Amino acid sequence: MDKRKIAVFAILGALLSRWHGGGFHQSPKVIKNIAFALFPTIILALIIPNNNAWTYAGWLVFCFAVTLAMKAVGHGKFFDLGTWKLPAKDESIEFIIKPLWGKIPEYWYDVTGMALKGILMSLGMAIPLLVYAPVLAVPVIIGGLLLAVSYMIGWAFFPEKYATEVGEYVGGFFFYLGAGLAWWFA
Repeated sequence: MDKRKIAVFAILGALLSRWHGGGFHQSPKVIKNIAFALFPTIILALIIPNNNAWTYAGWLVFCFAVTLAMKAVGHGKFFDLGTWKLPAKDESIEFIIKPLWGKIPEYWYDVTGMALKGILMSLGMAIPLLVYAPVLAVPVIIGGLLLAVSYMIGWAFFPEKYATEVGEYVGGFFFYLGAGLAWWFA
């Protein structure tokens, strides 16, 4: 596969992620969730074997559903990386890291939450890859994990005004880059 396709795919991820976060034009959230989850599912369809139609279709539905659900969860209060002092409701995935609350600085708590969200979002594609070609799941999981780094970059270099927009662009770029690299190495 041509390396330029990976770059285009990663840029598509950046644009879709920013659109999901409210950029460009307003659209129903469900449409944005579907669009974001569709492309990793297509990539998975090109990677895994399709010698059994039911298993193949099941993995694709799994990938689409998990990616869509985890993108729909949102990032709640994690995205501010400890910069806001406003009360916020608990994020639906926060129960997983809640035991860390008060034991680590709020910045690192939010970074952990963003990393968790990114990893959970990557599992839709990573779990089927772990079954067929475990090494291909690595870039996908790393791409999800880098969601936290994306927001760290945003808040470090563009505090307040553009931090979240940068985080959305870079996070989508990394997630789709990981999926594209799995496709390339397949």
